[in-house]
Amino acid sequence: MPFLPAPSGSPATDFSVVLLAELERAGVRDVVLSPGSRSQALALAAVEFERQGRLRLHVRLDERSNGFLALGLAVEQECLPRSSRRRERPSRICIRRCSRPTTRESR
Repeated sequence: MPFLPAPSGSPATDFSVVLLAELERAGVRDVVLSPGSRSQALALAAVEFERQGRLRLHVRLDERSNGFLALGLAVEQECLPRSSRRRERPSRICIRRCSRPTTRESR
């Protein structure tokens, strides 16, 4: 089990840490984030995970371009086929299809 810090006293921070740890455990290696006041706890937790080398953080200000970046990363990492359904949200596709880690060497 990956290292989880002691509870911070902030429910938002604690939830963000647990969420990122579970995504990491499920094989997610890249997080695409648009920082804002409502996502501050998630952004700070993601920065700490990146500092520890547990994931790669991609920060963009525009949410729409974030969606396309996430789709591009998923296609590159073979998390979803190139002809995926266009009506699904990128996060749903990546979490469902990337249920286990993949490596380039396993191709």
